Amino acid sequence: MLGIRVFLQKILILLQVTLSVVVGKTLMILFPNAMKRYILKMGEKSRMNQNPKFSYENWGPTFFSFKYLQFVLKVKWKRLEDEAYEGHPAPNTPVVTLGGEVRHVLDFMKGRSGALELSPPRNTCHPGKAEIEKEEDFDVFR
Repeated sequence: MLGIRVFLQKILILLQVTLSVVVGKTLMILFPNAMKRYILKMGEKSRMNQNPKFSYENWGPTFFSFKYLQFVLKVKWKRLEDEAYEGHPAPNTPVVTLGGEVRHVLDFMKGRSGALELSPPRNTCHPGKAEIEKEEDFDVFR
């Protein structure tokens, strides 16, 4: 049942993203100046426009392209797989190591990551029990 639900969600996401790309591309062809202003307005949220190395001519036309469609689908479909539900197992999300290898969170938890095993740091400044009890006397948020 869960597989059918995910499949239907992927189909709906495909339809939604495809429709958005078709409408966006059509608007870029019919109203290029208005779409340029709109895309630049969206870029203000991420402060992309403030970086002098990024000019609209370099990245603006990539919006609503086939590669854009593929990327958005890949991200949205991946997020479907990463959903966690109460009472169900947590997702085994893929991560990339500093060496560029793709691993999963469960690999790190089981120690199969191939990463350096470091011993936990020693805390030489930990207060004793008497100091902790004194700090509890001053706890304002009780």
